[in-house]
Amino acid sequence: MNRIPISSSLGALHETAGGHSKALLTSPQHDGCVLKILSNSEYNTIKYLQDTSLREFCPELHGVTQIDGMDYMVVQNLLHGMKEPKVMDIKMGTRTFELSEVDKPEKRKDLLEKMIALDPTAPSDEERLEGVTKLRYMQYREQCSTTASLGFRMEGITSSSCHTDDSSRSLCKEAARLIRDRDGALAAISGYFEGDWGLINFFRLKLIELQSRLHESEWFAGHELIGTSLLFVYDQSPDHQQSCAIGTSGLEEVSLRMETRPIVGSVWMIDFVHTHPAREQPLTHEVQWKEGSQEDGYLIGLTSLISLLQDLLKKTSPPVQEAGTS
Repeated sequence: MNRIPISSSLGALHETAGGHSKALLTSPQHDGCVLKILSNSEYNTIKYLQDTSLREFCPELHGVTQIDGMDYMVVQNLLHGMKEPKVMDIKMGTRTFELSEVDKPEKRKDLLEKMIALDPTAPSDEERLEGVTKLRYMQYREQCSTTASLGFRMEGITSSSCHTDDSSRSLCKEAARLIRDRDGALAAISGYFEGDWGLINFFRLKLIELQSRLHESEWFAGHELIGTSLLFVYDQSPDHQQSCAIGTSGLEEVSLRMETRPIVGSVWMIDFVHTHPAREQPLTHEVQWKEGSQEDGYLIGLTSLISLLQDLLKKTSPPVQEAGTS
């Protein structure tokens, strides 16, 4: 690991969804980068993916630095150069806990309080007295979100061009936790794209490409991905707002020759802190977890997302081709 000299004059990164801004710092010495507290598993994962077919979906790695005794990764700022970034964080997979949690017997009152906050009727009488285990809480949270049913859950949506209390264009983490079914997820994702057919199709095609590359990846087949996210980012400034993508609508092929600017944005795989080699290989990532396995259901979530975007395309009108174009 090469350490990069850097001063401790840092600023927090605000324009991220799902609470990531608390974990990321920016530095004037490293334009286009952010600093994230070093995790060896995350560092090794990102470093490895730089030379694979998944590099297009993975942040660039620019080394490691130390500040006040703390090690940080220096990675690509996925919002760099955007005038008005809009971000959506989606937590992937049907399993959100590590296998090490399965055998932990400790019953915790803090997790009991979190469970009650989700549903006051959820804990049993015994659990109200003693607390709940980490496994019990995590599995309950999966069941009361879309994690278990769709293979992903919303973590948040944020926009640099609106106030955080503008529910029509942003979605805080607390509100995201209330999304418990497909209709709720569809409504939230629809709000993120704001009815822009071109954006929906652009990201749908990105997800299909990611799905294809994951199916072909030996690395993916050999690792469990727990707690990772897909981060959707696009620039919603007027220069890029009316863009459209050439591709299929899910119903028919459409060729658009309108004079439009390209979409500035992408979807990124992030948060590899709990990514580990699988003991059993290969993993399919396409089945629900059962005790004794390492399946994470990642592809269940990705397939669900593609399906949702296809549904959005059917409900959204494509741009009208201007007169005189052919």
